[in-house]
Amino acid sequence: MTAGGAITGLGSLSASSPMAAARTVDSPDDVGVFRSVLGRAVRQGDQERQVREAAEELVSIAMIQPILAEMRASNNAAPPFAPGPYEKQFGTLMDAEVSRRLVKAQNFPLVDRLARDLLRVSQTTEGSSDDAGQGQSKDRDSAGTERA
Repeated sequence: MTAGGAITGLGSLSASSPMAAARTVDSPDDVGVFRSVLGRAVRQGDQERQVREAAEELVSIAMIQPILAEMRASNNAAPPFAPGPYEKQFGTLMDAEVSRRLVKAQNFPLVDRLARDLLRVSQTTEGSSDDAGQGQSKDRDSAGTERA
């Protein structure tokens, strides 16, 4: 057997093999299914991250930032230690940054709860929008109940 014969033999064997034919036929479908499952997992993880960031931002702006602003406004220090004009001007920016860092560094139960509720609501609205197309074919009577 020559090397050229082995290569041609393998080529003809792989082309005529039922196993190879099944792989080439099923391969694009398998790849498509794998990509769609992987895409859903990535989107789900991305959605969870975005919802978590939104919940952190909400807690930061609505709860922590006003507390920091109130603390800064109640500063009654003597003139050498009192806030200067630039400190007063940039105080709100500093409050915003400190509140963001505090919320991100700590595990606030409120952030966890908000993120969980937002994910639940988004999943139910996605589910109801998917079901809306299917439910249009069913007839409903005047009371809103479905008829077969």
